[in-house]
Parts: sequence; C-alpha cells; structure tokens
Amino acid sequence: MKKKWFIVFEIVLSPLTIISCYWLKLCKRKLYVSPFTKSIFDFTGVFPILDHYYEPLYNKKHLRKSLREDRNIVSLDFNDAEQIKLIDKFSYNDELLAFPRKRTSNPLEFSYNYGDYPSGDSESLYNMMRTIKPKRMIEVGCGSSTLMAINAMKMNKKENENYDCEYTCIEPYEQPWLEKTGLKVLRKKVEDVPLDFFKTLAENDILFIDSSHMIRPQGDVLYEILEILPALNSGVIIHFHDICTPKDYFDEWVGKFMWNEQYILEAFLSNNKEYEIILSTNYLLHHHYEKFISKCPVLKFDKEQNPIRETGAFWIRKK
Repeated sequence: MKKKWFIVFEIVLSPLTIISCYWLKLCKRKLYVSPFTKSIFDFTGVFPILDHYYEPLYNKKHLRKSLREDRNIVSLDFNDAEQIKLIDKFSYNDELLAFPRKRTSNPLEFSYNYGDYPSGDSESLYNMMRTIKPKRMIEVGCGSSTLMAINAMKMNKKENENYDCEYTCIEPYEQPWLEKTGLKVLRKKVEDVPLDFFKTLAENDILFIDSSHMIRPQGDVLYEILEILPALNSGVIIHFHDICTPKDYFDEWVGKFMWNEQYILEAFLSNNKEYEIILSTNYLLHHHYEKFISKCPVLKFDKEQNPIRETGAFWIRKK
C-alpha cells in the first residue's frame, strides 16, 4: 500500500521534479563560480550528475554493447585449473542444505533469502572456510556473510575442539546486532585501521572485503587495494564482493549505484604475479557451470527458479 501511494505522490509531483532537474543542471554548470550553491549541496547531501563525458556514466544509452558480454582482459589470468582444483575439495552440500532459506525470528541466524549475501556466494564462503579452516579472519563490511562465517567456524570447532579462529568485524555503519555475536567488532572506517593490524594475517587466513565499492579520494577502496593488499603476508586469501569480472557490473546496477571498485581491482591484478585468482563465482557460473553448481546446491535450486540469477564473490590469494 505504501508503495502505491508513493507512486501516486511521485506522479503528482513530477512537474516539480522536472523543474528541479533543469535548475540543478543550471547550478551544476555554473558551480565553479557558485560557492553558495555548492554549500547548499554539501549541507543537504545532494549533488547533481550531468549526462556528460566528464561525469560518471548513468545513462545506458551511451553503452556500445551488452554489459553481459565478457570483456577482453588479456592481462588477467583466471587460473581456471586452480579454481577447479579448489572447488573439487568442497564437500559440504548436506551442511549447506541444512540452513534455512527464509528469515527466521532469530536475527543472528543465517538464511539464504535475507540480506545481501545469497546462495552461491554464501555457499562459497562456507565451503572456503570449511576447507582451509582459517585461524584468523578480518571482515570489512559485515552482514549475512558474518552469520554464515559463524556457522562455518562452529562446524570446524565441532570437528576439532582445538580449532579456533580470531574473527574481527570492521563495520562503521550497519548491523547493530554485531556485538551480540561475541565477535570482536571495530566500529570505525577501514581506512582508519592501521596497516599493521592487517599484517597479522598469515597463510590461509582471510581478509573478507565487502565495503563501499566506490573509489573516493582517501576512501576505503583505495586504501584496501593500494595499501592493504600490498602489505599482506604471503598465503593470505582475500575476498571481494559484487565483482562480475570479466563482465561489467550488472545492468540494474549501472546508473543506479555507479560503482567502480571492480575496475581498479582488475587493473591492480593485471599482469600482477604476486596475486592469483582462486575462486570467481560469476566467472565459474558462466564458464564452468556444472562443476560450480554441483558445489552450491541452494544456488542450483535458485537458478532453476530464476535462470538469470547471478553471483559476485571474488577470491584471490597473495603468493
């Protein structure tokens, strides 16, 4: 009902929207000589983007081809043989099928259909943690992935009572329930966390990154890729989320979010002999479908219900 009322409200006020757009366009064009208007933008937290070659792309009419086509990134080695070798080690389908699909009354219980880390990606996280059994893990940007990781740690502990994983959540904005998990929680921006903290990660430990996806001066993405990654020890495994390489971002994201993290990550990895791709769920979904889907039983069901269902977990390792 609320959505219907909003649509009606939106239509009624559409003349105001049109007038506002033309006014904002004029303000943006004259912005360099209008500090007063810029101060209003800063105060309200709104800034107009023009359909112009100097601005971020949001109008898909400028695209030359489908966003679903593989791009020719010859400098990037997808390491197919090693990806297949890794997923051949995954053998936890029964455990994955035991988790609920729908959200339960327990806010600390993982479910596949709630949150932003659904089947395929969440199954890969579980498989990865059950296989390599990290002793230390740092998660940047937390949510349903945290709950799935807790499940994996519990099963590792059940198999070996001596197993332990020092788990740290870096989450400045979201998930007020994090403190209830018993994990260490840092309520600060990742760019404010000293590099030495990440240097504590050792071989088969995990740095799990799912942050803003946006390149900003002095922001999280630049700090993660250009400062943290080079400082990591050999053997550390790194995860990025919402990566569609070698395809572009999904159609529904272009123009809505204007994310750009994927492209600097591709540039960083290009001809970079110090890192290797070990698990790219979107790549595997399109290039080794049967092999990948056999290790993600919930995703298999979801794909049968929704054939265009996609994934975006991207795992690399520092050599």
